[in-house]
Amino acid sequence: LDAAAFRAAVSESRLCQPESWPADIDDLCGLYEEELTNILDRLIPLHQVVKRQRPTDPWFDQDCRNSKRQTRRLERLYLTACRRCRPTTSSLSMTSSPSTLGRAVAAAAAAKAAWYSQRRVYRQLRRSKCDEFWRKCVEDNRSNSRLLWRAVDRILGRRKMPASDAIDVNQ
Repeated sequence: LDAAAFRAAVSESRLCQPESWPADIDDLCGLYEEELTNILDRLIPLHQVVKRQRPTDPWFDQDCRNSKRQTRRLERLYLTACRRCRPTTSSLSMTSSPSTLGRAVAAAAAAKAAWYSQRRVYRQLRRSKCDEFWRKCVEDNRSNSRLLWRAVDRILGRRKMPASDAIDVNQ
């Protein structure tokens, strides 16, 4: 959203023309909703997003979910700490001290180190779970190659042939 364009559109709308406001408070609320909806629809058009569900990997278990959640949490903490380090007009004023900015930079560095460390742990956990799963699959089906390939095909989603319109019953 372009803030300047939004500000200009609101200032040109009926919301900034008190003489055109309805006397009834419900009608005024309706005007507010209608005008803002029209402005936002014009500046940020609605578009459809298709989100396809992808099946999770069979080895991705609760440990992986918890580790991923922890990694994302530390990433958000790091991004929040980085925002505190950015110089703003208030931090450039005479009231802010260099020690406050130094503490914010140190906190951001610590948050980054914690996030990177957790991300490394998460990746190692995923890799070990995947390796362990495949090793167990091979061990369980070692004696029968047909069962082994069937398990691999099932995991890779190659179990069923897709329907084709090009082939009919007679063929």
